[in-house]
Amino acid sequence: IDLREGDDITAAQAKKLAKAAIALNVELGDPTRLS
Repeated sequence: IDLREGDDITAAQAKKLAKAAIALNVELGDPTRLS
């Protein structure tokens, strides 16, 4: 997926992206934390 500033997405698409991000954080770890 390629989102750029000014792109519009639906609430459902945003929810799907947020769920995917959470799943990646669980699987790979929080990228905002130092290793």
